[in-house]
Amino acid sequence: MIAIRCRPSPVLVYASEKKRHKFAINSQNPVVKTKDKEIEKLKLIANWNLRATRSALKNCEEMVEILEELSTK
Repeated sequence: MIAIRCRPSPVLVYASEKKRHKFAINSQNPVVKTKDKEIEKLKLIANWNLRATRSALKNCEEMVEILEELSTK
């Protein structure tokens, strides 16, 4: 697992597998530098995630409806 926290001061990067490690990176430049292809890939992944989340929500709503119908009988 890798997490990046952005602040005006040093950027802290945490990486953990079995042990926790902490790395501090001092940078005056923007942390995220992306190219157009990378942005398009991120948009695609975000749209897939959104579609999957909506599908899961729909399934949960249908399940709740079925369970409500069963409990009223």
